[in-house]
Amino acid sequence: MSDVLSNALDGLCVSAVVFVQDYVQFQLDGPILSTYSLPSVTVEGRTIKSGDPGWRDALCSLIGVCVASVDASETLLTIRFAGNLRINVPLGAMTESGTLDSGAGLPNIVF
Repeated sequence: MSDVLSNALDGLCVSAVVFVQDYVQFQLDGPILSTYSLPSVTVEGRTIKSGDPGWRDALCSLIGVCVASVDASETLLTIRFAGNLRINVPLGAMTESGTLDSGAGLPNIVF
C-alpha cells in the first residue's frame, strides 16, 4: 500500500485542509486524501492529537508544504513533509481509515 500511496503523493503539496464533520481531507494539488481515522501531526518535534489545543492549526500549517515520503505498516500510515513535518493516520481501527481520490479518473485507493 505504501508504494501505491507514495507514487500518488510524492512531491505533491497540500493546497487545503478541510475539516468535515468527523474526518479530515487534505487537498494535494488535485488529489484528495480523506482520513477517517483522525491523524496526529508532528510539528517542530511536538506531536499533537485530535482534541489537543492547536491540532487544527497544526494541520493547517501543512498548507503549501510538499510530501517528501509515505510509509505504511499494518497499524499506521505516516506521511512526511518537507521541513520535518508529518502526519500519522492510525490504520485498522475502522473498516476504512481513509481514501485517496486521484481525481484523474482512476479508482479510489482505500486504506
